[in-house]
Amino acid sequence: MTGVPVLDDAAILAMLDGRALRTSAAPFDLDAIVAAAGPRSRRSLLPELNFGSRFALAGAVAILVVAVLVVAEPFVSRPGGLATSSPSASAVARFEESPAPTPSPRNPLEPLRLLAPAAAGELIRTRSATLSGVLIAVSGRLEIDPVACGPSKACGAAVLIGSGNGITIRPMGDVGPGPWDGSGPLVGAFVLRLTGDTENGRATAEFVGLLTTPPSGGPAWFVQDIIEGAAHVEGSYAAVQGWLVRGPVHPCPSNPRNPVVSYGCPTDDWLSESEFQPLQPNGSTVGPPAAIYLSSGSYDRWAPNPEPTGPDGRGVEPREATYLLQLVSDGCNDFADCLPPPPTWRIVGRFDPWPDTVAPSPDPTRLDNTVPAPSGDAWTVAQLADRPLGDGTFVVRGWLVGTPALRCPKAAAPSGEPDYSCNEVDWLTDEAFQPWFADGSTGGTREPALGIRVQNGAYAAFAPSPATGEFAARTPRFGDWVVRETTRGRSCSIGSACAVPTIHWEVIARLP
Repeated sequence: MTGVPVLDDAAILAMLDGRALRTSAAPFDLDAIVAAAGPRSRRSLLPELNFGSRFALAGAVAILVVAVLVVAEPFVSRPGGLATSSPSASAVARFEESPAPTPSPRNPLEPLRLLAPAAAGELIRTRSATLSGVLIAVSGRLEIDPVACGPSKACGAAVLIGSGNGITIRPMGDVGPGPWDGSGPLVGAFVLRLTGDTENGRATAEFVGLLTTPPSGGPAWFVQDIIEGAAHVEGSYAAVQGWLVRGPVHPCPSNPRNPVVSYGCPTDDWLSESEFQPLQPNGSTVGPPAAIYLSSGSYDRWAPNPEPTGPDGRGVEPREATYLLQLVSDGCNDFADCLPPPPTWRIVGRFDPWPDTVAPSPDPTRLDNTVPAPSGDAWTVAQLADRPLGDGTFVVRGWLVGTPALRCPKAAAPSGEPDYSCNEVDWLTDEAFQPWFADGSTGGTREPALGIRVQNGAYAAFAPSPATGEFAARTPRFGDWVVRETTRGRSCSIGSACAVPTIHWEVIARLP
């Protein structure tokens, strides 16, 4: 074309560089971009480019475009950590890209132990009462008890082969899914729940279900293993180690079907591979980068000691533990066109750490001065209630429990004195008792028909393996407790009425 200058290769390259400078806040380092795109041969761009070199230049430009897209891609909003569940589209839309989690400075979680039958039998015989409700993982063989059941296979008694005498296993859990009917032995890893019950003088534990274990024997999986489908058979149980966390409470959209299990309403809950805080400083919510999306309310029910306020006052405090999960379908309500949704993982229990040894014995002088029980080696709460007032130290056998932290005007206890203020209520009772009731939005306390109010913090200080259940309720723990009674306000002055006596009960030790 006449009048149009002919551009050589060097001029074309200069023009491309100039345009790149105009469309970017900073000049591109072509060598760095090519290196980041992957290992490939590098060649110098010389002014003397032949015909074949022009194709190399075009390839470099293509790499530049791909690299720009790769760099820009993380800024696109997308959900994080929802690969293993089926949340609603509206729930997914609330999440932004997750930042990299910050490593936790806390000590690593103690690995879940897979007990041999002999060790499990000894634990059940000696510590079922004090560890009532605790889950344990056992590797062994369960069979219907031939002595207790005879020809019947549904008598409700089983034996753990190799565990020794003196224990009974109730075959009441799922094999995955469905109860064990005793038609054959169960061999492998399984979950037992300790109880404080006895049957015919034998300590009793409950069979919960068979465990799906990693190839290494585990017995616990990491969250990433579950995300990648390591355990995928419906009805399976898996022990999974991770961080349980939830997002802030938000309004729920109207749903005429009223789903059996809700996701994202009123909270989004996750079991995360690493410690994570969904609520960001700007008020937005992000999903963890690698997590199992759980039904709403999972954190409030299963997190150990759930805290409503997280670091820097943001969100809730993530809680690390080994949780028992089951892969189940959430089911349908009564709608003819409702098909059961695909199975999802649901938390059904938690493996709380339990000490290798019992609490150290209290000061012997305290036991030497204890008031003898009217019968047996320990007092009951009912016996103490019938006893006349009088200071003393007692060995009391019963259930210890406490409420979560309560809102009330904080009144500091006198220096060196136990705290009985209204910000917590701890009880000793003859029967397992729960002083805390809640529905997820409101809560309150109640008193037992017969109980001893002990000092605040007694449950946290002396209960073996203190645990938290649904809506922050503490799990009652059974044991023998050294309790001190102090009666105050009995002095009288001339010309005035005597003050009403006030009895203070204080747990000062737990016996082995």
